[in-house]
Amino acid sequence: MTREEAPLEIQGADQIKEEKTADRGRSLDAIHLVLTYRCTNQCRHCFCFGAPGNRQVFSFAQVERYIEQIAKVPGIQWVFFEGGEPFVYFPLLSHGLRLAKQAGLQTAVVTNGYFITNARDFISYLRVFRDLKLDVLQISMDQLHHNRRLESIQARLVEAANRAGILCQFLGVSVPEPDEEPLEARRGSTIVDGQIVFRGRAAHGLERDQAKWLWSSFDECPHERLDDPYRVHVDMYGEVQVCQGISIGNMEQQKLVQILDQYVPSEHPIVGPLIEGGPAELITRYDVPHARGYADACHLCYSARRRLLDRFPHQLLPRFLYGGGAATEPGRSSGPEASGDARKQEVPEDAKKPEMIPEGS
Repeated sequence: MTREEAPLEIQGADQIKEEKTADRGRSLDAIHLVLTYRCTNQCRHCFCFGAPGNRQVFSFAQVERYIEQIAKVPGIQWVFFEGGEPFVYFPLLSHGLRLAKQAGLQTAVVTNGYFITNARDFISYLRVFRDLKLDVLQISMDQLHHNRRLESIQARLVEAANRAGILCQFLGVSVPEPDEEPLEARRGSTIVDGQIVFRGRAAHGLERDQAKWLWSSFDECPHERLDDPYRVHVDMYGEVQVCQGISIGNMEQQKLVQILDQYVPSEHPIVGPLIEGGPAELITRYDVPHARGYADACHLCYSARRRLLDRFPHQLLPRFLYGGGAATEPGRSSGPEASGDARKQEVPEDAKKPEMIPEGS
């Protein structure tokens, strides 16, 4: 059985520290370029606070520089263009797609599909996508994205895309039932249909009606392979993020290959604890004030990181992702201050997930 076929095992901190530089990043095959935080919608669950009023966007020169750097990193095969909503800056998106293809990379675009009004118009768009040699088009379609109208023509859209040689995927998420257990995702998997995660805007309202689970039970990250990332996100501020809001370097200050070569997960003040013991370890290691229960692992992790912003200002970036607002500079704080129950309550350390906190407790 090869390493790729073997079940994922989280490495111990000592083992990670001893890895050779050449071995790190061996699974990284995709870069997600967040072209803009501007969006046509302002969805309640958006973890990047996308909104029509946001104005942050890549420059053409940035796209050119970043794709040039991406192409030089061994193993990277894919560039995803996303937002916000990348189609609100279509000339920029088109330019990036062309450059990525010229660099020998495969391309994908993630969109809410706001521009799709009917199947016939979609076919016209497909001609443009085909000329740009787009490989994958991912369309968010669910009630939270306000575009359930596409359900009636979904099959026709997929068929038309297939004829154009483009893989068309529909992504859907939902708010869990109030007593539903948190999502148990396989690390490194793409959520095509599943629950939302409670970070970003979802942690500022949607979490209120959810069942809360004991904070100490969230002892691992269920979504990202932080010790061996298969993808990173890069935004217009240049922040290279192993999870949104957790930066390992800045492409405006260093080349991407240097950032990846220098990434030692166990030595990162946020990633290290998350690998060792999940979001609960962030609470324990840094004595972070917390509530007794949280909606899921992301909710606890996001809440803890918001309280650590001033302690780790160079790792918890961009700050825009921790409170919304119209940030205009890298690292600028905006949005609501850290909120929630600041009382640290004693609870059994051997509590096992899932243990739902009873109402009224």
